[in-house]
Amino acid sequence: YRFDIPNEAIAPGVKNVTVSITGGGVNGAYAYCELINTRLPDVESRSFISGNTSLIEYINITQSNSGTALTGLSNNSEGLTAYYVRPNGIPTQISLIAQTVNGAYSGGGFTSVNNTTMPGLYRIDIPNAVFTVGVSSATVYLRGAANMNPIRIEYK
Repeated sequence: YRFDIPNEAIAPGVKNVTVSITGGGVNGAYAYCELINTRLPDVESRSFISGNTSLIEYINITQSNSGTALTGLSNNSEGLTAYYVRPNGIPTQISLIAQTVNGAYSGGGFTSVNNTTMPGLYRIDIPNAVFTVGVSSATVYLRGAANMNPIRIEYK
């Protein structure tokens, strides 16, 4: 049998849902379902400027199970990947490299800003290729580190 759970039952932040399926008479069953990793990617919208260079962004990365700030990521965190895609293009990997909070721009640079005073806030240096002249929008997508909710940065 197939039972589709309504979207309203798994809204962001919901972790547990009780499902009741009843039949005629005394037939029926109850099921307790624990929903894990049901959050949609976090989305940040930004303005796209064709030909832009040396763009340093600050993004908030959250935990997949709670939505609270995720700390401790670095450019070489296991599983962490970053890609960008432009209209009618294919995803292109961004090679994340070590960066410092106040370092000079370096395409793919990635670091936490301050895990104590600004938990979950990260700096990422967006590669210049994302803003190629003649392009009108792009999306950058980071995902894959343990307990990380994916984040999508939309440039429009």
